[in-house]
Amino acid sequence: MKRDTNGRLPAPVERVRLKNPIGRPLFRLFAFIVCLAVFVAVFAVSGIWSNRGTAEGTFFGGLFHRKRVTQIPEADVPPAEPSDATEEPPREMPAKRPDGAVSVFTQTISGNIREQSETPWRLERSDGAPEVLIVCTYPQDAYLAEPAEWIDGSFGDAIVSQDGFRCVTAVGKALRDALASNGVEAVYAETEASQTLRGAYARSAAVIAEWLKRCPTVRYVVDVGRDVLFDGEGRCLRTAAGNASPSIAQVSAVVGTDHGGVSCPAWEENLAFAEAFGREMERECPKSFRGVTLRTSPVNQQFAPRSLKLEIGSCANTIEEATRAAQLAGKALANILTQ
Repeated sequence: MKRDTNGRLPAPVERVRLKNPIGRPLFRLFAFIVCLAVFVAVFAVSGIWSNRGTAEGTFFGGLFHRKRVTQIPEADVPPAEPSDATEEPPREMPAKRPDGAVSVFTQTISGNIREQSETPWRLERSDGAPEVLIVCTYPQDAYLAEPAEWIDGSFGDAIVSQDGFRCVTAVGKALRDALASNGVEAVYAETEASQTLRGAYARSAAVIAEWLKRCPTVRYVVDVGRDVLFDGEGRCLRTAAGNASPSIAQVSAVVGTDHGGVSCPAWEENLAFAEAFGREMERECPKSFRGVTLRTSPVNQQFAPRSLKLEIGSCANTIEEATRAAQLAGKALANILTQ
């Protein structure tokens, strides 16, 4: 570098910094617009092509596919073919179980009956009539008037009634009539109904003693009642004799003993009598007999040999089911008495 006449170096030249070109932002905007235009064009082509094929053949596997609807002139629409199917009526929603109601569950209970009794029972017939005395220790015990999925209201009030048409008294009379129609004369003795269960067996015992004295021809005493059964889930059981149609309530026998200290000298013969009756019930209608229950008390069976207590159905059975069971029991009992 040359020096001036004074020997000094010349001043350095100042560098000029150029600014960015003015057209670069416009170029970016232009590029964005071009990309957007290409995207819109592809979208439009995909929509048009989707009308010619299926969703799988469109752009992005039918992501923007629009369902193709073929317009048919109204005059060319074929009439609907007649159908044989009838329109199903709307289903009714099941009623809700009221709070506090007891559910009813149908069950066939297996019986525990021996094929051969240890002690034989003696068949005894009389020359006159009646031969069978029928009583009801708890005459107010009731059945349902019609089938139900639950027992509503006060359970205690629901299973007792003063209405003789749905109580065990009607079932006892049905047993009497069934015996008569099968050749065995029987008498039904009314037992005084009471508002309390206390003293029921004493009242029944008085009726039995009176009729045994009045009718010396009586050889058999049958006490008709109905059971109250629950399962482990708290449901009230409605007994059913297998697949019998119309439905029949199951029957069980109760045999009193002297194990509680009260004399009942003929209890083993009564047990054999109950087992013979149960076997005959099963021959007439399988699964109609649900077994024999032994009690430590005599349950009024100390007054006459060949005494029997029958529990016909439960409080969840209807009066019709119990009546059919009584008719079956009458036939079975007559079979073993007339053999």
